[in-house]
Amino acid sequence: MTLKNHPFAVEAFFENSTVLTFAVPKKELEQYIPECLELDTYQDKWAFIAIALVQTKHLRPKGFPKTMGNNFGNDLLVRP
Repeated sequence: MTLKNHPFAVEAFFENSTVLTFAVPKKELEQYIPECLELDTYQDKWAFIAIALVQTKHLRPKGFPKTMGNNFGNDLLVRP
């Protein structure tokens, strides 16, 4: 499996982000990871899974005006 790059650069403003990280026994995750990737581990026993919820503003191809950008994640994050 080859990792793909974006065909063009993008830019955006990250308004909010929430990252949840979990430690899982390494043996439980190894079967799901392609050979081209390597797990981050602790004491060669624990591997990590991270989930990121990101709220962006003006996500667009680099160089395009902000008015052509899209906003994403506004419904994912709870605000006080």
